Amino acid sequence: MRRGRIERLADGAGLGEVDAVHGPRMGPLVGFVAGVAVSLAATALWLSFGTPRDTGPGRVIWPLVGLSLAAVCLGLAIATALDRGRRIAVCRGGLLHVRRSRVEAVPWSAVRHLRRRARTVYELEGDDGPSITWNEELRGHRELFDEIERRVTPLLLEWVRERLTAGDHVAFDGLVVTASGLTAEGSIDPLPWDQVDSVTFSRLGEAQVLRRGHAEPWFAGLVPDQAVFRTLMHDLLARPAER
Repeated sequence: MRRGRIERLADGAGLGEVDAVHGPRMGPLVGFVAGVAVSLAATALWLSFGTPRDTGPGRVIWPLVGLSLAAVCLGLAIATALDRGRRIAVCRGGLLHVRRSRVEAVPWSAVRHLRRRARTVYELEGDDGPSITWNEELRGHRELFDEIERRVTPLLLEWVRERLTAGDHVAFDGLVVTASGLTAEGSIDPLPWDQVDSVTFSRLGEAQVLRRGHAEPWFAGLVPDQAVFRTLMHDLLARPAER
């Protein structure tokens, strides 16, 4: 897909100038095609040299295994080829997602959650429902996540602080932040701020909340909007008067 079309779509969606475009890598498609070729070649070799000497169940089982692997790789190759036109564009006013005949535009102000579900699996969730996911099959997958995080973190922080100031709660999936403390799925009792010993993060961004006087985490799990959550916890724990 030409950049010119991406720019026209972004302009039509009101997202403004396109700063970067991310598309699928060639590696997965080449790998699946190679898998088809290798599976068929192995099956042909077995039928030529192995089958005549095999009088057991392997005479039927191994060709079926080879053909099944070839079929799976072929299906993945077709699906990957059909998805070659996918593009995720970082625009001045938001994110544009083009996939086959579907076009989704999410302004930065409409981003409600940004998740890193695994080391290379990411998800953006908009206010009105669109969910955009990507992984290492997209060129620059980590750079895309970092750029989105940089743009939406100030907006999400402002939204979160407004809700807390108004006496409302903010949910980070299974962990809920209120002016009086934290509540979490699986924990019967809430955790007041004066009982929070520390909030730390693993390399993958898993949050761990320790309660004073306890060795086991009161809460441990991945949270969305990790940059927002880190900043919020730092501010609330450092300046209790501002909770």
